[in-house]
Amino acid sequence: MLNLYGYYKICRKQSIYITQMKKKILILLALVLIGGFLGYNYIYKEHRDISSENAEFTVESSDIVKDFLDDGAAASEKYLNKTVEVSGAVSELSDKELTLNDQVYIQFDNPLKGNIEKDDQINVKARCIGFDDLLGQVKLDQATLIE
Repeated sequence: MLNLYGYYKICRKQSIYITQMKKKILILLALVLIGGFLGYNYIYKEHRDISSENAEFTVESSDIVKDFLDDGAAASEKYLNKTVEVSGAVSELSDKELTLNDQVYIQFDNPLKGNIEKDDQINVKARCIGFDDLLGQVKLDQATLIE
């Protein structure tokens, strides 16, 4: 009888130990799944739709370049990653990009439609991504033409 009671105590301790391990594993698995879900949503979050946003600044192409040349840090703080509306004359033109007044390089997501020709005055809404010191151009992307 004593042997069976000792055996029962040993089995009971092992059962409690296994139950505790199962709880720890389930908690760890839940934390990994939650972390994976949050990480996935952070990396693959929805992109901004610049075309539907209101422009924070409306400027001429020469003015935005002047701002960057005068004080690059202040201009970066003001324009960087913001939606801007820029107007100017087309100086270079290709399928998905154009340059205004040889000073503002603009990249479009889709091929340009319409009858845009060199020296046309246009307005563009886009996101400012910075200033190229080498070329002396402001860089914009995700652009849309404003009629």
